[in-house]
Amino acid sequence: MSKRALLLAALVLCASCQKFVEGQRQFQDFMALRDQIAAQFNEKHVYVNYSTGEIVTVQFINSPLLSAPGEEKQKRADDVAVFVADHCKYPVSKVSTFFVARSASTGVSVKMSNMYVGHLPKP
Repeated sequence: MSKRALLLAALVLCASCQKFVEGQRQFQDFMALRDQIAAQFNEKHVYVNYSTGEIVTVQFINSPLLSAPGEEKQKRADDVAVFVADHCKYPVSKVSTFFVARSASTGVSVKMSNMYVGHLPKP
């Protein structure tokens, strides 16, 4: 193999290692955010996802608010959006909050009526 090919291979390897480290750091940051959300809102089971378009999705699984009125869930979604905007290390354009029922026997149940978009603070 020529020196040029070895150099190119080394550069590709370095670039992929850097992407891996960045991905690992992002994963750790969102696990920390998940734990902060769980503590802030006194929830036991929280799932956080960050997707294309700078969208954060928060799921409260078997939350005490699952059977609460829609106004109360919207207020929680607004509070979560403000909290995420203040604590997330990455840009956020939208925060969606889901209230999810999960049982061991029937799996996961998500009703679209249990999905709320939080109002982000104005910049």
